[in-house]
Amino acid sequence: MTEPRMVTPMQLECQECRLLSDEEARGWRMYRADDPDDPFADPLIASYCPDCAEREFGPLHPVRVYGHEAF
Repeated sequence: MTEPRMVTPMQLECQECRLLSDEEARGWRMYRADDPDDPFADPLIASYCPDCAEREFGPLHPVRVYGHEAF
């Protein structure tokens, strides 16, 4: 049996407004960001607070999964 391990929560920082998340980061979105000038560069993960994410990428649309709405 595997021993449980501790996970340290991290704050996210919004790429647009620099807001810091709380421990839950509810509503925050993460997007993969590639460098178009360097195809060999490692991809980055960009985080966006709920307000900036909706402004930049639009609202999330609910998806029906087994008869229930999910995001």
